[in-house]
Amino acid sequence: MPIVVAVAMDPLQVILARYFNIWNFVCAIRDEETAVAAAKAWLLIPARTPRCPICRGNMSREPKLSYKLKYRLRCWRCAREGRPSIRSPLKNTFFERSHVSVLDTVRLMLHFLRKDKVSQAAIDVGKIPPGPFGCLSRLTNKIHVELIPDKSRTTLDPIVEANVRTGTYLMSDMHRAYDNIHLRLGMRGHSSVNHCENFVGGPSIFRLTIRWEYRPQVVMSELKFTLIP
Repeated sequence: MPIVVAVAMDPLQVILARYFNIWNFVCAIRDEETAVAAAKAWLLIPARTPRCPICRGNMSREPKLSYKLKYRLRCWRCAREGRPSIRSPLKNTFFERSHVSVLDTVRLMLHFLRKDKVSQAAIDVGKIPPGPFGCLSRLTNKIHVELIPDKSRTTLDPIVEANVRTGTYLMSDMHRAYDNIHLRLGMRGHSSVNHCENFVGGPSIFRLTIRWEYRPQVVMSELKFTLIP
């Protein structure tokens, strides 16, 4: 993955600002608590405790681990007078009859927000879409970029061999296809960087992802300022 400038913005605020993509959701919706916070911000779950639908009195929260939100609502006035007093905080909401957690439901919402054609996914099951691969020389700043069908050694090695001078020191990400590539191709050496630990922090890659998805022609023009693995 290329390196991009980090954005000083809380991950949850990124998706609340409607920057919907897979990276933002992974960074922001990390657990059930943040999923509930996002659902309340989108008004999918009432942010305030509702009044009792019978007596219109105030209801209070009562811890209950078997409920999705880990609590339920009780009207003590109705309880004292023998009327139904317990109510789910998700009553009359999208999540009321859902059999999965709020976390899983909110994550699945991404595909509907992006208008993905989820109903036609079966036709592409097992297929790997083509992706970009490139080489950048730190000596000459020459760049080579092309679309590849997969990231196997049989695909990548000929590209590297055709575009990288023998005896060059290689630097790449930690994809297993690069293991011992310097020995196979007669290069001077090889180092790798763990992008997950060093570059993917919070929403720092959301801008790049948006550009790859919606403005590829702009991205290709900016690749000369980016390190391609």
